[in-house]
Amino acid sequence: MRNRTILIVTASLLGGLLSGCGGEKTKLQQEASAAPKSTELTVYKSGLNLTDTEFQTFFVEPVKKKYPEITLKLVADAAGSKPEDLLAANAFPDIIFTANPSYYKFVELKVVRTLDEWVKAANLDLNRIKPVITESIRSYTKDGSLIALPFSQNVAALFYNQDIFDKFGVDYPQQLMTWEEAIQKARQLTRHEDGVQYIGIDLTSPQNIGRGLSLPPIDPQTGKAAVHTESWIRVFQLLKQSYDIPGYIGENGKYSYGNKAFTQDRILAMLPNWLGGLIGPLQELHQSGRGFNWDIAPLPNFQEALGTGREIDIHSMMLSASTPYPEQAFRVMSLMLSDEVQAIVNRSGRISVLENPELEKQFGADLPVLQGKQIANVFKAKPRKLHPPSEYYSVAVQKLEEAAKKVALGSADINTALRDAQAAIDLEIEAIKQTKGISASK
Repeated sequence: MRNRTILIVTASLLGGLLSGCGGEKTKLQQEASAAPKSTELTVYKSGLNLTDTEFQTFFVEPVKKKYPEITLKLVADAAGSKPEDLLAANAFPDIIFTANPSYYKFVELKVVRTLDEWVKAANLDLNRIKPVITESIRSYTKDGSLIALPFSQNVAALFYNQDIFDKFGVDYPQQLMTWEEAIQKARQLTRHEDGVQYIGIDLTSPQNIGRGLSLPPIDPQTGKAAVHTESWIRVFQLLKQSYDIPGYIGENGKYSYGNKAFTQDRILAMLPNWLGGLIGPLQELHQSGRGFNWDIAPLPNFQEALGTGREIDIHSMMLSASTPYPEQAFRVMSLMLSDEVQAIVNRSGRISVLENPELEKQFGADLPVLQGKQIANVFKAKPRKLHPPSEYYSVAVQKLEEAAKKVALGSADINTALRDAQAAIDLEIEAIKQTKGISASK
């Protein structure tokens, strides 16, 4: 009896130990299976500027801190890596970093997911975002669904090269100016000196000027071109004033100068441009010791619109429809809207999308290249409400740019160029609709 009792107790103890060992093993297995797995996500930048330094600061470092199991890789929209190329290679990225004018391109390719359910599941509070931004994003879909999360708000300002102004004894632009006043300064600065042809101002593209009046190039009611109008004629008359400045049109019919002429060649005195397109490159020049004397003035506009700038431009994140890691990708996108990351973005020279007046006061505080600059001028020309978007906007933009070239080089007058652009836009829209099997009359 005694021996039997010992056997029972021993068996019981062994069973308990084995059970304990088995339980511990199961727990470890559960922990191992629940442990985060290493994931690499690709971020695809398309239609906007994002330097490697900015990518590290805004994306890589915050993600590494919050989600060490996630690594990020930046892919640029370039030759061989266009959206169609990546789709054909079955290598489309996980997150698309782009601006709102490019939304339709990615929606048309069917490569983005709507985000309302993801936002709801993650309990992401969209009320923290400036209402005009969320409303603008939703305006791109017929049912008002959310197809992107905002990252930063892009604002345009007038960048100017102080050295060129000093060279020719012209006063710096200090306050809000009309476009006509800016062109008057440009006439004083467009000069040939010491073998160098200096250009006073590059007004950039017709659509950028038109955005200062919220001009839709496509009629939202008819879906047809709306560029041969009094308002667009006025835009082109302004452009022609700049083209007609003696010395403006360069060799081989050069009529557009842009960032390189301002930041590297340094022959361009004034450049109205997006902050997102210039602050990063200027900071990299500063870090490399190749900086120069420049500053910021408020963006000019037509007299009746003075005090407002271009329509709102939203740098955004879209969730790829083909990503095998949608949860991880959405976590990264959501992290970009945290107070911590938005503060970094804002202090680094990009305007936060959050409804927080205190952030505006900290704009550019961590960016050495912005120290001593007239930062307040960035906010003197308030962004305008977006015109009704159209999926054919890119078609209109291309034809408007072709019309501007004709006017610049004297191959067509303004009325003819815009009339031809109107007809060309409508023809292309009709061709696109026929390709899609949509009646052109709709």
